[in-house]
Amino acid sequence: VRSKADSILNINPFSNIIIMGDLNDYPDDKSLLEGMHASHNFSKIESTEIYSLSYLLMLNGEGSHKYHGEWEILDQIMVSGALLSKKNKIYCTTNDTHIFKKIFLLEKDEKYTGMKPYRTYIGYRYNGGFSDHLPIYLDIREN
Repeated sequence: VRSKADSILNINPFSNIIIMGDLNDYPDDKSLLEGMHASHNFSKIESTEIYSLSYLLMLNGEGSHKYHGEWEILDQIMVSGALLSKKNKIYCTTNDTHIFKKIFLLEKDEKYTGMKPYRTYIGYRYNGGFSDHLPIYLDIREN
């Protein structure tokens, strides 16, 4: 994925790129830090870098997936630095990544405290829910 993003950025260093999905890794895992070169340094934004917005959710203690009673981030949103520039026609900010955590997507966590995602299946048993992950989304703004 990073090589595809780099090939686009080599043609146009101001390309707006969004990479998102369930990568089964945390924002601070080696695969994202070294494999994707997903930056967590938002102090100086470079248009050709890829930035992990999910990292900021993780720092705030948020999660899209609950494992052993702990909310975690396995679902990633990464963007090119160009998309973080308010000079562009469309842009986003570091505060525009969200977890869609509506009550109909949750059920009581009987084993641990609080709520957990309302899963479709638990093993092979149909549970009637939606997913073991909550949806994540990114607000895109227009100048």
